[in-house]
Amino acid sequence: MAELDAVIKGLNFAISWGMKNIELMTDSTTVHRWVSDGLSGKARLKTKAASEMLIRRRVDIVLSLVNEYNLELVVTLVNSASNKADVLTRVPQRWLHSAIVIPSSTCAAVVQPDVGQLIAEIHHKMGHPGVRRTLYFVKRINPMVSKRQVRQTIVNCDACQSVDPAPVKWKQGCLGVKEIWQRVAMDITHYRGMSYLSLVDCGPSRFAVWRPLRLQSSEAVIRELEAVFFERGPPEELLTDNDTAFRSKMFLHFAERWDVHIRFRCAYVPSGNGIVERCHRSVKVIAARKGCSIAEAVYLYNVTPRNDRSEITAPANAMYKYKVRIRNIDRASKGPPKLDNPYGIGDPVWVKTWNSM
Repeated sequence: MAELDAVIKGLNFAISWGMKNIELMTDSTTVHRWVSDGLSGKARLKTKAASEMLIRRRVDIVLSLVNEYNLELVVTLVNSASNKADVLTRVPQRWLHSAIVIPSSTCAAVVQPDVGQLIAEIHHKMGHPGVRRTLYFVKRINPMVSKRQVRQTIVNCDACQSVDPAPVKWKQGCLGVKEIWQRVAMDITHYRGMSYLSLVDCGPSRFAVWRPLRLQSSEAVIRELEAVFFERGPPEELLTDNDTAFRSKMFLHFAERWDVHIRFRCAYVPSGNGIVERCHRSVKVIAARKGCSIAEAVYLYNVTPRNDRSEITAPANAMYKYKVRIRNIDRASKGPPKLDNPYGIGDPVWVKTWNSM
């Protein structure tokens, strides 16, 4: 835009001086193409700039001046290296550099070799405090000590690990899996005096199946569970608690016959099988509020979207998209994945008894 304004100003000077033959020299390929195409009429002006109408107006002004004053205008493209106007404004590179060389400063961190011993001594002298308090006392002597070094020293301190050790935060696993009908959570629940065998998919669908039980025995559980397997195929793993109906030899033979792994959770601890416990609450709340049967409540649970907006998140819609595993043909995996446990059989550990304090 600025270069087109300069072209118009140059033509005004040339017209005021009475010139007819004018050579326009520019180092802009865009201006050279616009003006040349406008004079020759070979191509129309093409631009995607935001000021397209202003650019067209300036090119039209140049063409109108040429036609009105019968000018012989020739447009020449000049490289930047040969542009005399740019040469006058160029600054040599040696002018831009300072002749005085300033030496660069060097900074290095010096770590004392006996940092661990220093931390251990201060930790013992101050009465074996925690990580933050030990770090506070150590930094008063050596500000370069990090919190990670202090924590490592306290972890290896025998006195801290033997007398009132800090509680260990265990890594909690995840009950959910990525595949549909790969792991099924199973439990026996009760509603209004009746027993039900509840099955919930631990995959993305969270599809639920409830079957009434006449007796809370292994034989009754196997009968209903086998009917579900015949209908929907067996999963790779069953997640259940230590109920006596799931611990019998008959049930173990049934699982071996269907090639299904069983993972037991602690009894009377709802968090150990939280997926099926959450399903129990949802289904029982629906049945109590609507006053309907358990079968209808399970149906409403399966057709209700999990995020309250998208129908694809409903358990029933997400359930019927998996490959049914065929018995005696599709083998299950070797076993459940091993959890990372820092302790093994035979490792020495500190044991705190209830009457030690």
